[in-house]
Amino acid sequence: MQSWNFLEVIRVGASVRSLIPALLAASGVFGCESTSSPVVVYGRDVTPEMVTSAALAALRPDGRFNLELPGTSTTQVSIQVAKAQTLQFARYVTNQLLLRGVVEAERGGYWTDPHLLTLCSDAHFVRSQLDLIIPDSVSVSAAQSFLRRFGPQWLIPMCGSESDLQMTVQVAIDGNDIRFADGAPIEPYSSLTTAWYARGVPLNWPDPLPLSAERAVRFAWETFGVRVTEVPQLHFRGDILPHGTYAWYQIGSARFCNRWRVVLENDVTVRGMTTFTQSTTRVIWVASLSCNQRDMEPWLHIPLTEQPGVATLDYVDQSVNPVTTWMLQVPVVSPIRFEIGTRAP
Repeated sequence: MQSWNFLEVIRVGASVRSLIPALLAASGVFGCESTSSPVVVYGRDVTPEMVTSAALAALRPDGRFNLELPGTSTTQVSIQVAKAQTLQFARYVTNQLLLRGVVEAERGGYWTDPHLLTLCSDAHFVRSQLDLIIPDSVSVSAAQSFLRRFGPQWLIPMCGSESDLQMTVQVAIDGNDIRFADGAPIEPYSSLTTAWYARGVPLNWPDPLPLSAERAVRFAWETFGVRVTEVPQLHFRGDILPHGTYAWYQIGSARFCNRWRVVLENDVTVRGMTTFTQSTTRVIWVASLSCNQRDMEPWLHIPLTEQPGVATLDYVDQSVNPVTTWMLQVPVVSPIRFEIGTRAP
C-alpha cells in the first residue's frame, strides 16, 4: 500500500484547489459557497513577529503554543481523569471492531494497535456553541445525552512508538460518568459513543487536528499582516438544520468539525463570498471548508449578521415507557451560521 506523507497530501490539495469553487454551486448545511480561493498556508509554526500580548507569552521556542485548558468542576471530567481514562479506553477500542475500524479507515487503512499507543502532543479543549441549561424535569438519560452530545469536549492525542500521531480520543466533559478498567467499562452503559469516541489521524500528518492553532495564526498573518493577540480558541461547528433543530456533522467529529476563533491586534475588513457583505472586525474565524477530515486547508469563515438566539435540541428517550421525545431550547453563546469570506480590498 502506498504511503503518503503530509507534504504530498498538501501538494495534491493545492493542485485541485482551483476546482473547489466550481464544485460548490450548491451549499450544504456544513459547507459554504465560495467563488475565490484564500491565501494558501502550508507552514505550521508561528514566529514571534506574528503574535503579541497573551499569544506571544504562550508561544514556545518550537513555534507552537501552550494551549489553555480550563479548570473543571467536580461534576465534570477533568483533563487529568480524561488522560488517565484515555489509556484504558484505547485498550477497549482495540477489541471493538467498529471503533477500531473507524480509526484505521481514517488512517488510510493502516493497521493500528490502540492499546499500544501512549499520550502525546497537547490536549485540546473544544468549546460548545450552546449554554446547556437542562431543566430538572428532563429525564436523567435525556439530560446526559444533551450534555454529552452538545457540551464541551476534550480531545486527547495518542502516538505510536515513534511519536507518530495515530489517534485522538474525544471525551465528553459534562454528563459523562462512564469509566474504564482493564480495557472495559466498569459499569454497564446504554450509550458510549457520545461519551467516548476514537478517531484516526491520517498517516504522517503532524498535528492532532486537520488545522492546528498555529496554522490558523499563520493564515491570519499571511492574509491580513496583523498580529494575533490571544491563543486561538477552538469551538465546535454545529448547525441549525432546515427543520429547526441543532445538530452535529457526526458523533465524535470534534477533531475535524470545528473552527478557530482568532483575535487580532487591529481591525481588518472582510467580505462575505455569499452575501458580499463587507464588515470590519478584530475577531476572525478560521477553519477548513467542510467537516471532511481530509479537508486540511484554512479558510476565512465570517459569521452571518443574523444568528439564532436559541437552539432546539431533541432526544428520543427509550429508557422510559412509553418512549418519550424530549424537545429543549437552550441559549446560543457563539456564532452558528457562517459564510466563507475573504479580505476586502
